[in-house]
Amino acid sequence: MTSNRASQQRDNQEKILVDGATGYLGSHLAEQLTGEGRAVRCLVRKGARTQDVEVLTALGAEVVEGQLTDPDANRFFQGVKYAVHLIGSIAPRKNETFQDLHQDLTRRFVSCAKQEGLAKIVLVTALGTAAHAPSRYHQTKWLAEEEVRGSDLPYSILRPSLLVGRTVGNRNSKLVKRLFELIDTKLMIPLVNGGTNKVQPIFIRDCVEAISKCISPNYNMETIELGGSTVLSMRRFVEELEEIVGKRKPIINLHPQAGKLLAAVMEKVQEVPTLSSDQVVLSLNDNICSNNGLATVLDREGATLHVALETYRRYPVGQPVPPPVAPEAVK
Repeated sequence: MTSNRASQQRDNQEKILVDGATGYLGSHLAEQLTGEGRAVRCLVRKGARTQDVEVLTALGAEVVEGQLTDPDANRFFQGVKYAVHLIGSIAPRKNETFQDLHQDLTRRFVSCAKQEGLAKIVLVTALGTAAHAPSRYHQTKWLAEEEVRGSDLPYSILRPSLLVGRTVGNRNSKLVKRLFELIDTKLMIPLVNGGTNKVQPIFIRDCVEAISKCISPNYNMETIELGGSTVLSMRRFVEELEEIVGKRKPIINLHPQAGKLLAAVMEKVQEVPTLSSDQVVLSLNDNICSNNGLATVLDREGATLHVALETYRRYPVGQPVPPPVAPEAVK
């Protein structure tokens, strides 16, 4: 069967809209869904990098250009049965706020989904999201969740921990990318509070499979924490990354107050701050699951941290993963 025929068959299925599709999580989700033979429409912002869009088209996804803030944004949802909202950032650009990115865009997403009568929506936020969380990042993620909970639409909300690994595209986790760059270029690795905070990294492939499982009207879990099999300190996580690239750099303790001052400067002078005030706050708190739902969603245990990190040996940061091949048939 030709790829054109396969594309026509996918278009006749229950189409899924994915926004934020050129990002790290979005490109991996598009790969997961198209690999399952599902029909995918990717919403990409105007001016998105050509190489990121090419990844999506090579996967066989339909690509539409626009933004949720467009006056006619509901047109992106026409002919769609499900939608997944991924847009967000730990370090907004100078002209953006957490409220803009999280609550306001989610409100627009929900409004469009309701107008077009979607069967279900899926929102991806972050582990640690809570109404009274220490960070503004997690507080506004909570507000985004509230928009979905109040929508009267069937929904699932997923709260993944730190995403690691890479199997498609040009993008990487911003934190992992920054850590690899520090290991490669700096004499020492500064970590707020010495990296004593604990994290529970989850393999990107497990995360996107979990999202896919939720894209069904018959899947009824509403809010799900997702974490990997290993809990470790951020310091130890950096040491694991050092082992991957074969470089050992000393890790130094960046005092939280010094980190906040540095972040304040970066937020003023950089379009996208390398270190944000909220990242400093996050570094002072553990980010681990209180009720890890990954095995329940996947009906299996998640991949080990070793499996996730080994993908960086095959596809080092800064080098694109070989272009995907669009599926030739729908199973």
